[in-house]
Amino acid sequence: MGTAIVFGGDACVGASCAPDVGVDARVDQGAPDLGGDTGVDTAVDPPDAGAPDSGVEDPGARTTLQDFVRCTSSIDCPVGYGTCLRSLPLHHEDAAGTRFVATSTVFPGLAPGEGICGDTCELGADSCRDSEVLDRGSSYTCQLVYAAAPPSPSFPLDANERAALAGGTAFAAVCRPPFGEAGTARSAVCGECTTDAECSGGTCWDLARGLPADGTSVEARCVEPCSTQSDCVLGFSCEADGSGTRRCIPALDTCRGCVDRDGDGRGVGFCVGSTGGVSEVDCDDANALAYFDALDPYHSLPTHCGAFDYNCDGASDDVQQVGTAEYGADHCGSCGDVCRDGAPGYAALPNATWACASAGTGPGMCASTCTAGSLDCDAGVAGCETSESDLSIRWAPDSDLDGYPCAESATCVAVVQCTQPAGYELSRGSVICADPMTCADADDAEPTVYPGPTRPSSSGRTYAARPTSTGGAAVPPATKCSSEARAR
Repeated sequence: MGTAIVFGGDACVGASCAPDVGVDARVDQGAPDLGGDTGVDTAVDPPDAGAPDSGVEDPGARTTLQDFVRCTSSIDCPVGYGTCLRSLPLHHEDAAGTRFVATSTVFPGLAPGEGICGDTCELGADSCRDSEVLDRGSSYTCQLVYAAAPPSPSFPLDANERAALAGGTAFAAVCRPPFGEAGTARSAVCGECTTDAECSGGTCWDLARGLPADGTSVEARCVEPCSTQSDCVLGFSCEADGSGTRRCIPALDTCRGCVDRDGDGRGVGFCVGSTGGVSEVDCDDANALAYFDALDPYHSLPTHCGAFDYNCDGASDDVQQVGTAEYGADHCGSCGDVCRDGAPGYAALPNATWACASAGTGPGMCASTCTAGSLDCDAGVAGCETSESDLSIRWAPDSDLDGYPCAESATCVAVVQCTQPAGYELSRGSVICADPMTCADADDAEPTVYPGPTRPSSSGRTYAARPTSTGGAAVPPATKCSSEARAR
């Protein structure tokens, strides 16, 4: 059965209206009544001094609607009140692939299969501007009434998960009528306010925090008192606060097309700035620091580090930072362990800088690293005091292990390090001569050839002296430095 609604002086059921019976729905203005005036005043028709009533409505008067119109089909919806919404479309599919939600599960007080007369606005918060109550200039408001579960990503994100987070949480929204525009108690439904005095007997309520509104409220709106659910407009719940006072609270704690409890401009629905764009996922709407940002997916790093997920990508922010190559300088061994020159515990060093040494996963270790051209050859002295040009740490190979290094060349390459490596001797450069103190080995593949006392051969080549096995005086030359001499 349709719901009776008063349209000016006509009584309507469903889409049908009966003729004016001469009873005014509003204050009589004294204009002639085409249907004739009985001269009998009623509670809704104050004395008119017997002047004829024309039935012409008062200029600027607006229809009073105390609640959504219930329906089971669009036949139940008066002209101008939209269609029967027994299910509400979501802005986009949720994670389970759902595109519609039953209106009776969203609006307390509706029976299964029942709906409301109206329009939806899931495709844009401004789509209700053209929807007006009986064309009398009373614009509807887009109000979020349902939010699906947000996407649950697993780190590292793939392309589909990033797209889901950027698309935001799926939601449904309806165009809410301006209840009680004629000055009844329903003017206390969702009106913007700063004090209770603006709420016609209702309370100016901070919907985001569930407290009386103050100057810091994100969304302060008028809410009505209630004793039972039947006292509330459809889509509102009669809820008790901590003191037991009951009020009609809108679905999702919002009267607009966006749920944003922390005031960071992100949440569910049309929350993005003046454009009213759809918000990306806000995984913690009680914390203005936490949200997903497709253009800056690591917006919280390295400023924030801990066992939380401020960038909403499914990974704890400390795991993403501590000891890593990207953020180890700020969080090396643990969150806040700043590994930089001059940071607490890491004084600046000569010829060295502090750097986080890590395998890339888990806590690292802050260690000093020598600048180019310097080495730390004295562990007892802070910094890197030894230059790589110091010849005392330059080592050349000694392949024949005769105690004399080869002459440096493309095939005899010296190394520079603090300690002597096995099979190396202090480099003597590329000079080959007889001086056993300064010259390199002429043949580093032959242990009996090395610098020492020499005499010329008939060919003009130089022989190297070879000490006795007991370390005594030199014996006659045993080996010639060249292959030519050995052949002779």
